[in-house]
Amino acid sequence: MLDAFLLGAAIFVIVMTISSVIVNLRLATTSRKRFEQKTREFERDLEQILDGFRAEALRDTHRAAQRRQAPQIAWYMILGVRSDASKPEIKEARNKLVKMLHPDSASDGKGNPERLRKVLEAYKEGLVAVGVREQKASTRTASGPTVH
Repeated sequence: MLDAFLLGAAIFVIVMTISSVIVNLRLATTSRKRFEQKTREFERDLEQILDGFRAEALRDTHRAAQRRQAPQIAWYMILGVRSDASKPEIKEARNKLVKMLHPDSASDGKGNPERLRKVLEAYKEGLVAVGVREQKASTRTASGPTVH
């Protein structure tokens, strides 16, 4: 009777070991498949990101080409101020033009969105130009007069 019991116990251990191996193999197979699936998803996401970068680079190249082709009107001409205008003068000119061109405040109710966009861009360029001018002036005064 003991031999039958030991034989049954041995068979039980063998069956459990085999089923454990089968479960582990299934997990490994599932994990590999899941890993491959995640890898494909990652590659697809990466490709979408790269496509976005490529599209942005193409748009930037196109914009640069347009800027080279289109004659640039100086920011101070668009705003109607002198080229050496101060920040308050630039801001005042911008506010006056925005009131005329913005659809909500224009007298005709339509405004001119394209010209408004150009005015706002010119305003930004003007502030940058004034900032550069002020920085150069402060650098000159800080370093003292230049002797030639």
